[in-house]
Amino acid sequence: MSDDASSETVTHTVQPGNTLWSIANAYDGVNIEQLIERNQGLDPYALPVGAELTIVENNNSGSTSEENITHTVQPGNTLWNIASVYDGVSVQDLLDANPEVDEHSIPVGSTIYIPIS
Repeated sequence: MSDDASSETVTHTVQPGNTLWSIANAYDGVNIEQLIERNQGLDPYALPVGAELTIVENNNSGSTSEENITHTVQPGNTLWNIASVYDGVSVQDLLDANPEVDEHSIPVGSTIYIPIS
């Protein structure tokens, strides 16, 4: 990681349904390999709910305008646990950004837009 990129260290608490993939995709410039490297002793196949992961997020945009990122629905995902992965995002925010989504049935593999401001 270069020093000229703006980075921030955050803690992510594992929620039911989280995977390394979904956690990595929730943060700018983070991949699965970085999560494993940064969190020694982590079993990538059995993430314990409530575990706290250290994440170094790269914020290269410098912009505070609203942007959308996407989340691919994984088995066990609900709007609540998807929203809980993204700081400051509520279930209502997800519904507003995805009017076609049935909040009670989200197909695995579908794409949810995450409004980030």
